[in-house]
Amino acid sequence: SHRLTPRDTLSLSGTGQRTTQFDGRLETTLWSGTAIWTSQIARRTNVSVSARHQAQTGTSSFNESALLATLNMTF
Repeated sequence: SHRLTPRDTLSLSGTGQRTTQFDGRLETTLWSGTAIWTSQIARRTNVSVSARHQAQTGTSSFNESALLATLNMTF
């Protein structure tokens, strides 16, 4: 666990979308969720970690997960 401080930011978002083809028989549903945590670890240095998951069902189904870490230093 990690306790958030004034130097931390946590963002959560989620979306959903449903698409139906013209003939009404084909339907696609897409769900997506993202979490981003950013922290200032030094005076001019920030670290960020983001995680995303997407799932689609319908004509072309898939599941996708991604994890990204970033270190930003200002000189």
